Amino acid sequence: MEAAMPQVVRSRNGALHSPSPVPPLPHRFRSLADRESVEVLHRAARVLIASLPALTDRLVEALYAQEPAYRAAIDSDRAEVWQEVHHSLRHNVGSLIRPREFRESAHRTSRRIGEIRAEQGVPLDAVLHAFRM
Repeated sequence: MEAAMPQVVRSRNGALHSPSPVPPLPHRFRSLADRESVEVLHRAARVLIASLPALTDRLVEALYAQEPAYRAAIDSDRAEVWQEVHHSLRHNVGSLIRPREFRESAHRTSRRIGEIRAEQGVPLDAVLHAFRM
């Protein structure tokens, strides 16, 4: 026998009747699930930071293989592109752990990379694809 679903009753003004609200958690976290999610995010970000050189290598290879507009830049100066990718990853992943400390530098880095690629004539679609990778 299946358990009966609780009935939701609407008043004439459309408000749902529900039990009294639970008092809010401290402002930093809206729920225990939020707190746990942030802890998981921080652990994952620390793993990424620890493997940043290998992650950078993989991303530069993926850029070369998947984004033709980046091939010339990588062929011309692979070390410079590697440093650019590494710097971007470090700031963006760091902003997941300490947003106040890294968010602005991550934005500046992304802006600078976009400006450099625009000066090189790299199409905007290619730059956006690279950032999403």
